[in-house]
Amino acid sequence: LSEVCKDVRIEPQLQQCNPALLPQTSNTAADARLDFCGRGFWRPIQQAYFDVRVVHANSLSYMNTPVETVYKQHENAKKTAYNRRVIEVEHGSFTPLIFSTAGGMGKEAIRYHERLAALIANKRGEEYNHVITFIRRRLRFSILRTTLMALRGTRKPATKYRGKFSIADIDMNLIQYE
Repeated sequence: LSEVCKDVRIEPQLQQCNPALLPQTSNTAADARLDFCGRGFWRPIQQAYFDVRVVHANSLSYMNTPVETVYKQHENAKKTAYNRRVIEVEHGSFTPLIFSTAGGMGKEAIRYHERLAALIANKRGEEYNHVITFIRRRLRFSILRTTLMALRGTRKPATKYRGKFSIADIDMNLIQYE
């Protein structure tokens, strides 16, 4: 993002706001933060704010729900919490980026990656299809790496663990049977 945008920040703190001016569903906390932002992504000079959520769309709670609906539910939840605040207080745009642990993306995340690929391809003078393939490949490997770390932990030795640890206490069954 820093290649094509100015003023890129990680976890920018949002400005103070008056809770009475925003809907009750908005996040009006004084220490509210989004995941990252950059100036000039969607429009010149306008600050674009992004918030990421990774969901496990194959969990039991989403068993009878289409994956697209799961993505849409999470996008709407993020928009309900932050969209009005970003538009009215920050005078920017807000885009929720929803990913699944299997590597899928919500519609807003797809739009974001298509725009990012177009900006990078234009700036570097490369072909769009090569850039979007590279971005998608890097994203999938990042999600895979994050998921694996969540499942098995880090390779670094546990030096700060103070309790007693037994391998028998770990449930290795990742598939839930009923």
